Amino acid sequence: MLDIQSQFPFFKNNTDITYLDSAATSQKPFLVINQVNQYLSKVANPGRNGYGVSYDLNIQIELTRKKIANFLGTKSNNIAFTKGATDGMNIITRSLATSVLQGGGEVLLCSDDHKATILPWINLQKNLETQGVNIKIINYKTDPFTGLINAKDLLSKINIRTKFVVLTHAHNVFGVVNNIKSIITHIPNHVITVLDVAQTVGHTKVNFEELGVDLAVFSGHKMFSLEGIGGLYASNRVNNLFSQTSFGGGVEIDTFPYILEVGTKNTIGIISLGAAVDFVNDIGIDNIKSETQNLTLELLSKLQNIKGLSFLAGIAFDQKLESTGIVSFASNSDQDRIIYELNENKINIRIGKHCTQRDTDSIRVSLHAYNNSKCIDRLVSTLSRCL
Repeated sequence: MLDIQSQFPFFKNNTDITYLDSAATSQKPFLVINQVNQYLSKVANPGRNGYGVSYDLNIQIELTRKKIANFLGTKSNNIAFTKGATDGMNIITRSLATSVLQGGGEVLLCSDDHKATILPWINLQKNLETQGVNIKIINYKTDPFTGLINAKDLLSKINIRTKFVVLTHAHNVFGVVNNIKSIITHIPNHVITVLDVAQTVGHTKVNFEELGVDLAVFSGHKMFSLEGIGGLYASNRVNNLFSQTSFGGGVEIDTFPYILEVGTKNTIGIISLGAAVDFVNDIGIDNIKSETQNLTLELLSKLQNIKGLSFLAGIAFDQKLESTGIVSFASNSDQDRIIYELNENKINIRIGKHCTQRDTDSIRVSLHAYNNSKCIDRLVSTLSRCL
C-alpha cells in the first residue's frame, strides 16, 4: 500500500476533510510548495540577457521544459507552456487549425467529452463562417457501457475531407483510459490528431511519441502543480504550422514553442510544474497508477452495496479496464439532501454535469494515490444514510 498523505500539507492541516475531487484538481505536496516558496524569496523576470537572476531563471525554465518533455516522452522543442489544457486547445484552434481549415474540411470530435475539447472547435467554426469558410463538425460515439471511444464508429466517419480528429485519453466522467496508440495507427496520415491528456498525466505513463499523436494538451494542476500552468505538445510534423496569434514582448525566437509564449512567462507555475514532475518521478508513476487502480476497485465494490445507485459508463461495467480513479453514478434520491449530508460531513466530491453537455447531473468521485480506505469508508457511510 502506497502511503503518501504525509507529503501533503492539506491532509495534515485538514484532518476533518475527506478530499475526493482530484479530477477537478489535485492537492499539492511539500516538494512543490517548497520550490515555489524558494522562487518567491528570489524573484525576477526571466530574460535572455547574459547575467543575473533573470538569466538564471531563464536557464531554469528551459531545463524545466526539458524535464517535462522527458517525462512525457518527447523533446523540449515540442513543448510549449500554456495556462492549461483549455488554453492549449484554444491555441490550437486559433493558430494551427485556422490555417489548416482555410480551404474547408471536417473535424471529428466526441460530444460526450469535456467542453474544453468541444467549444474551441465550435467557436472556430463560427469564426471561419464569417470569413466565408464552411467546416463541418462531426460527432463520433463512445461505448454506452465502458465509456471508451467507439473506434469503429470514429474510423467509419473519416474521409478525404477530414482534417482533425480530437480525442480524449481518459474521460473526466467515465474515467477509463482509451487505447489511443491503437486508434492512431488506423487514422490516415493526412489527418491531424489532437489529444486531451488532462486526466491521465500524473495518473499513468504518458508518452506522446509512443502514442503517435500530433498534438496534445495537459494541465499541471491535476498532477500536483499550481493552477494556471500546463502544456501543449506538437510533433515535428505539425509544429511548423503554428502561427503567432498574440503579440508583445518576450519573443526573440520566431518558431514553436516560443511564438506561443508571448510576454512574461508564468515562472512560478513553470517551477511548480517541474517540481510536480520531480514528485511523480520520486513516487513512481507505476506506483501511483497501481494504488489509484486498487482504490478505485475498492470504492466500486463498496458503492455497489448501496441500493439506489445507477452507475455511469466506466469501470463499473468492466473492472479490468485501466482507470484514473473516477467512479460516477446517479441516484433518484433528493439531491439537496445528498449535498447537505456531504457538506455536513466535509466530504468533497462533485455533483453536476462536470463540464460536459449531459442533460442530467451525476455524482463523481475521483481518487488519487494520496487517498486511502478511510476516505472511501467515510464516503460510503455518508451516502448510505441519505440514499
